[in-house]
Amino acid sequence: GAHQDALTAAVSAHDFYRNRDIQRGWGSSLTAKAAMQLSKIHLHLGSLKEAEAKAREALLLFQATAGDDSPLCAGAFERLGTVLMQQGRKSEAQVAFLGAYKIEAIKDAFNLVEIMEVHNKLVDSHLQG
Repeated sequence: GAHQDALTAAVSAHDFYRNRDIQRGWGSSLTAKAAMQLSKIHLHLGSLKEAEAKAREALLLFQATAGDDSPLCAGAFERLGTVLMQQGRKSEAQVAFLGAYKIEAIKDAFNLVEIMEVHNKLVDSHLQG
C-alpha cells in the first residue's frame, strides 16, 4: 500500500544522499533527515530493527552536523525511544526519551506542547510494567 510506496521513495532518497556523503567524505543532515523518514516508515510497517537502525543513524548524523543539543537530535532521540519501547527495551527507551526531553527544555523556541509530549512518553516508560 501507501507505506510500501513511501518506503521505496525514501530508500531511494536515503541512498542518494548517503552516496553523495561518501563521495564528499562526510555525513550530512540531509542523509539524517532521509534516515528519519525511513525510520518512521519502518515503524509504521512494524520493522522495528530497521526503524531503530535508521533512528540511530539519524541521531549520529544530526549530532555530527548540527551539534549534540540541536532540536534535530530531540526528534531522533524521541523516535529512537518510541522504537525501543515497542521492542520492550524500556531502560534504553528511557535514556533516549530523557535525551529528547533535555534538548526540548533548552530550545530557544520553547514549545510546551512538544516538551509535554516527550515528558509523557518518558513518564509512561517508567510506569509500564
